[in-house]
Amino acid sequence: MAIPLPVLLGLIAAGIAIALLFTHLLGWSATAQIDGAETALARFQLDYPDAAPTDIWVASDGSSALLAVDGGVGLVAVLGDRMVVRRLGRGMVASVRTDPAHTHLRLRDPGFSSLRLMLPETDAREAWLDRLAPCVQIAPAS
Repeated sequence: MAIPLPVLLGLIAAGIAIALLFTHLLGWSATAQIDGAETALARFQLDYPDAAPTDIWVASDGSSALLAVDGGVGLVAVLGDRMVVRRLGRGMVASVRTDPAHTHLRLRDPGFSSLRLMLPETDAREAWLDRLAPCVQIAPAS
């Protein structure tokens, strides 16, 4: 006995909707959050336990953080329900672009290639751009 196609498609759609609803109700759809400098530091030191940052900036929306560390800049960014941690050294940043409200980083990392930081046009941004400058790789002229 065959199930009519419209009934089968309806059952499949209802099953997917129920699965999504339960995922949301159980809290499995929540994204991670960087609550402050302590959270960013703790997460960064899980991957780099010897790091001793001298300054930490956390985005106002809790989506990313920058840490000033010896030899470069540390980065903690939210990606879904996890956090991505990178230590940006020489040549790790392909480009930096700014607009009035954001700073856009393009990284030389196939697993995490770009990031939009909620780093608006302030003195703090200028300080972080100065720290990021050694990390930016200048492409040679061809």
